[in-house]
Amino acid sequence: MAQIISRIPVVLAETHIQIDLEADIKLKADFYEMKRVKKDVFLTSCRLMPTVGRRDKCGNMVSGKLFLEGYIHENIEYAAAKCTEKDVVSGRIKHTTVKIPFQCVTEVFYQTPPIIKYRSGVKKIEYFDDTSINNNKCQEHLMGKSDCEQAFEELVYYTEKPYCELEQARIFESDLNKKPIKSDGVITFKRIAEKLVLFLRIKVLQVQQVNINNIYLT
Repeated sequence: MAQIISRIPVVLAETHIQIDLEADIKLKADFYEMKRVKKDVFLTSCRLMPTVGRRDKCGNMVSGKLFLEGYIHENIEYAAAKCTEKDVVSGRIKHTTVKIPFQCVTEVFYQTPPIIKYRSGVKKIEYFDDTSINNNKCQEHLMGKSDCEQAFEELVYYTEKPYCELEQARIFESDLNKKPIKSDGVITFKRIAEKLVLFLRIKVLQVQQVNINNIYLT
């Protein structure tokens, strides 16, 4: 009977992050009314610095620093004001797509601490040399540490890199139509000033070897 050991993703931390943003968007055509706005959130970078955070009294890691970069992909559908006459506005339905970048750094507290392995120091081997015996042409007659030959030993451990999963994004938005143009009693606009509050729920994971309890091979 052997206990099963498996390499599986382990949740290190789960965090909720708030990011406040402002964007000034210029549309290609004057618009009379926004019809539809659709947003999606994409992460381009999510990196954990696992040993930067706090430690407990025993020196164990309690938290780390999470660096995030990404953007909001926003598609705006609007009614273009091509022709205005008295109380009538004519134009086509157009759309514009913009990317609103964001970045932030936040502290995450570990549910399960990451497994970090460090590179060992270099060990140097010094050879004894007696040129009268070895007939070493590298140096003149000398007995002692060889200046011609050395050896080194180094132990390198490789750590599974933590990674992120974007579980949820919530976006709150307030729009202000800027640079109004009044023509024949109709007001159209050229720019949109957006104020956004972005909430992200992110899970940080690392592949670890885990003993699966109460499951045995027979």
